[in-house]
Amino acid sequence: SSGALGGGFSKHNLAFFAARHWTKHADDPTAVSSSQQSERRRRRRIQDEVDEDELPYADMFHQQISPTASKWLRSHPSPSVVLARAFFSSDAFAPERTILSLGPNSGPSQALSDSSFNIGETHLLWTVTVKSPLEMILTWELESLGRLKGATQLAFDPSMRRVYQGNALDRVPQWAV
Repeated sequence: SSGALGGGFSKHNLAFFAARHWTKHADDPTAVSSSQQSERRRRRRIQDEVDEDELPYADMFHQQISPTASKWLRSHPSPSVVLARAFFSSDAFAPERTILSLGPNSGPSQALSDSSFNIGETHLLWTVTVKSPLEMILTWELESLGRLKGATQLAFDPSMRRVYQGNALDRVPQWAV
């Protein structure tokens, strides 16, 4: 599957997305292209403009899921929303959720079980930037730490029965120099 990340769900494509998002759309965090063809042209242009040595750190994890779990996810109109609800309400995320909810930049978040994760909505420090039925990318920025920026991607590929979770982070935040 491709979604917002041309060429599929990979850490390299997430790094390019983050670099483009942080440099080209700093003043409009929800700006995305509506045409797939223009998106591919724009992506090639951005890849030509961005030096690979200056790409942000990115990682991508994936897990193949059972046929039953895949069928259950496919039964939802927007599996990406199901994944986002699971991510933000999981027991493993509980310590971060508690700490981040106290942060000065933390936006009000509606009950996660009811959230539709629409573009522009804020959940803790994350803002929904890209949303499709199979993929969601949320971005965040901490100005108190020298404009430290990050992105989190959640995705589902029904043909491969895989779920993905990726992260991108500014390679060298200003406060670390």
